[in-house]
Amino acid sequence: PMMLLAVTLSTREVKRKESRYKVWSNIFSLFSDYLNTQHQERCFSSKQCVSPFLIFHCLLLLHPLVYPDLVFKTSLSLIVVLIVGSAASISVLQKPSKSFLLFMISNILVTWQADQLAALLAPHVPAPYCSADTVLLMWQVGYFVPAVLLKCGREMQAELQTFFWEDLTLRTILSIGAASISTWYTPIVVGSLGLCSLCCMAIKYKSSRTSLILCLVMLLSVLTVTRPVKPATVSQLSWSDYQTSCLADKLTAGEQATCHHFTGLTVQWSGVVDRVRILQRRNHVEWMVDNLPEVVRRRTDLKCLLGDQFGSCESKTSQAAKLLCKTRTQQELEEEQKCHLERFSEYQYQVLLAMPGPLFGKGRTVELVVGDELRHTVLAIKTGQTVRTVGKLVSGVGREEVQINVRDISLDLLQ
Repeated sequence: PMMLLAVTLSTREVKRKESRYKVWSNIFSLFSDYLNTQHQERCFSSKQCVSPFLIFHCLLLLHPLVYPDLVFKTSLSLIVVLIVGSAASISVLQKPSKSFLLFMISNILVTWQADQLAALLAPHVPAPYCSADTVLLMWQVGYFVPAVLLKCGREMQAELQTFFWEDLTLRTILSIGAASISTWYTPIVVGSLGLCSLCCMAIKYKSSRTSLILCLVMLLSVLTVTRPVKPATVSQLSWSDYQTSCLADKLTAGEQATCHHFTGLTVQWSGVVDRVRILQRRNHVEWMVDNLPEVVRRRTDLKCLLGDQFGSCESKTSQAAKLLCKTRTQQELEEEQKCHLERFSEYQYQVLLAMPGPLFGKGRTVELVVGDELRHTVLAIKTGQTVRTVGKLVSGVGREEVQINVRDISLDLLQ
């Protein structure tokens, strides 16, 4: 609330600029009767209000995304913030319309009696969609969506801000002790409609378009990062059923088309490891360093500065690792050749599983594609071990090779 209060106070500067602009407009209108000062004043007001209200709406949308379980506890400081914020938002209003005043008065009654309204609607509305918060959401959307389409941008922005402070005050008063925002839709409604209105204003008046785009990109990135990803549900499709139905040698065209619809399902299958190899290696830092001029690489010694040196040959276990360490630590080599950037490498692995076959038939091989996040697990797997894998079925019909993009892989201790 403190950040929202600071932004609300900053929007009062818009009204001061409008007052000064109107004074000059009145002065110029004295010299000519043909000047359309009212149109110019509206354009000026709309351009000036884009930036401060853009910050206000971004903060509204960020609060539910970043702090979904935030609780406002009633205190003296919160009451002071609510009073000052409400007063500041009212002062930004130019001349409130009768419809907005009627809506604000009605909102007090609707918010107060929201539970009773939900109970009245319960016989006619399905249970999951009938609650006090849903009633308030439909009430707000029902007024503000037509208002955004009909009213000018400057007036709409001030009304949205004033309504938010009134609704926050009502929620704090009615929720004795503490107010939770986990089911509070007002910030989302006000922020979303406010940004839509600002987008139209920025395009129409060619003002603050770069700032608007940056804020939208920031909101999308925050939404992508903070939104929890629900893991895909593992299907009941077993290897034996899939093999019998979709991996036969003589499938009809209709059966093949049907089996293609299994693609994308998450399966959990077990098999014996036949081979493990690297499919792809990516190292963007190494690529950039290698593409620098040789003089720059030698003088800056970037490989050793960013990476690590080869060493501790005695601790190596494999013959190849010992040979590499011995070769790369020779005294006559240049310093650049004694260092590596392996810490920045990312790998994609292929694990071939020998799957159990039918009673009178040959078993099939399943190709697992494993990402770098499971590197340590893959490196610990040995040929001949039985592993259980969970992943998304990519392809494999008839004689085609079955492929799975792996989400998790582990030793099957039950085998």
